[in-house]
Amino acid sequence: MSTTTTEQGPVATTVAAPAVGFKSYKTMPFAECFNKLQIPATAFTVRTHPLTDKVSDAVNQFFLDVWPFSSEKGRKKFLGADFPRFVCYYFPNALEDRLKLVCEVITHLFIIDDVLETMSLKDGQAFNNKLIALARGEVQPDRSSPPEWIMYDVWEGMRKCDKDLADAMLQPCFDFMKAQTDPRRLTKMNLEQYLEYRLEDVGKQFLSALICFTQRLCLTKEEWALVDPVDKNSARHISVINDIWSYDKELKAVALNQEGSTMLNAVDILADEASMPIESAKRVLYRLCREWEIVHETLVADVLAQHDSPKLRAYFKETEYQMSGNEIWSRLTLRYPQTH
Repeated sequence: MSTTTTEQGPVATTVAAPAVGFKSYKTMPFAECFNKLQIPATAFTVRTHPLTDKVSDAVNQFFLDVWPFSSEKGRKKFLGADFPRFVCYYFPNALEDRLKLVCEVITHLFIIDDVLETMSLKDGQAFNNKLIALARGEVQPDRSSPPEWIMYDVWEGMRKCDKDLADAMLQPCFDFMKAQTDPRRLTKMNLEQYLEYRLEDVGKQFLSALICFTQRLCLTKEEWALVDPVDKNSARHISVINDIWSYDKELKAVALNQEGSTMLNAVDILADEASMPIESAKRVLYRLCREWEIVHETLVADVLAQHDSPKLRAYFKETEYQMSGNEIWSRLTLRYPQTH
């Protein structure tokens, strides 16, 4: 990975997507590696933060040191997921003093999500409510409990870095956490209902707030209203790409027969509604995602025609990087074992 240094410091590095092999993603055009899966090409570019390796290694080591993984297999599974790299793909233009904090927040939420998969909805809601109080700083953590003190300390660090933008992230983060234990997860939905539900479940408002935090962007109420259609469109893209690549993992979770581990996935819903095989549903959904990429460009152009500013251009570009970054991370992470 090459890094370019300017007067403002290091800038994000463009990373081409993989052609063959697990980590050969630095030299080939995006989506070329997907030809065997009949996945259509994209015009989007994948970028990663210039400090990706340094920050990812530090954050991974932090969690290896403090989290009570049940076994060596669990530790290796955590490393294979590479959650900090997910953040570095999502926010390639993050300010250096904020990147590590966001990596810790997101990595912690990913681990908590795995914990919730083993709980009933009722137990998961109680667990989440305690973590939410800790994130607000309303209660002191049990220092013998990593889920508690990590949640408390990371959010204290976020507020110390930028109180206004950190506080603006709290409610979107809580909405995302609560969606993981939403009773709607146990109900049957059609594709339209599911995509609406996933606006909360995928945490797009939280991801949007993180764009602002990582780049110190402050949008007005009027600007938030303008970007809303762009955010909703990108949320659909992120949700469905995630569903395509996480499908096999979710099948295994359902096999555990835990409440809350029911199959709720766009691939499964489309396959059922259209009476098609799972692999066919994946291909159709990938085509749909490419159409949403075209819609993204159209929506962005419409907004900028009304209100053009460097701030909005930076926001929209990072939204694009979230979509392309989500796809490349979903393809490469060992969190989603593939049968292809």
